[in-house]
Amino acid sequence: MSQARPHRVLCNYMLRDSHWSVHFVIGQERIGRWYTYRDVEKVLDILRAGNASPEELAEAMLDIKRWGRGSTRLNLTREQFRKLQGP
Repeated sequence: MSQARPHRVLCNYMLRDSHWSVHFVIGQERIGRWYTYRDVEKVLDILRAGNASPEELAEAMLDIKRWGRGSTRLNLTREQFRKLQGP
């Protein structure tokens, strides 16, 4: 059985008014809704769940510390992508 090709999306995250805003993009189109979290660890959990490599996680952490924002390309499974799109 062959594995389904992952969905490549860009995860954008930024610190705004003491919370983290996260949204996902394919090309120029936003996918799903904006998500907000109080803890940056939730952003890192999303990146891990989206199969970010250790190098990508390290780069994301540097961007978060340096700029309070960043973007990371993720490889989502078909199920993760479906959930992201919403009802």
